[in-house]
Amino acid sequence: HMAFLEAHDFVTQDGALTPDGVWASKLRIDAPLLVAQGIRKNLLPQQDPALLAAIVSAFVNEKEFSDDLLYTGSLPKRLKDVFLENRKGLKPFALQLLESGFDAPNLFIQPCALLYAWAHDAPWEEMINGSDFAEGDLARLILRTSENLRQIASLEDSFPQIAMTARRAIDLIVKEPVVMV
Repeated sequence: HMAFLEAHDFVTQDGALTPDGVWASKLRIDAPLLVAQGIRKNLLPQQDPALLAAIVSAFVNEKEFSDDLLYTGSLPKRLKDVFLENRKGLKPFALQLLESGFDAPNLFIQPCALLYAWAHDAPWEEMINGSDFAEGDLARLILRTSENLRQIASLEDSFPQIAMTARRAIDLIVKEPVVMV
């Protein structure tokens, strides 16, 4: 693990955290190194809170899906483009993570499409009826995504723009009936 972290500039040869290692070590999230790499490569959406929530949901999703949704015309083009850019941009790093003994999630579009719709005020019943998620699973996905966004929001000293966007994304997704207001 240390060789991987050193090769990717998270630690120095003597094991001390680099500047990137310092902020990345503060991420208490599902896929910290993969998300950190996404931030470093400017792959995660910096300006669009709904899009950021959608992409972050791919990192916390626990279900396996097919990519059939990618080949339908039902996805917003911007969401599809940003998702594919993230998956393609992070794939080499994810493969290196796996080869080095770290976990790296498969990224699927379906959770992204759901979170994107939810952030744009799609009705809850429509979300449940139009997806493969049970109501409790969807609520869990939203809450876990919001927790990951809170961690990204904590990076305001290093990445003020994405931190602000993450805070705005939380406001878009944490709402009834997932939480009682």
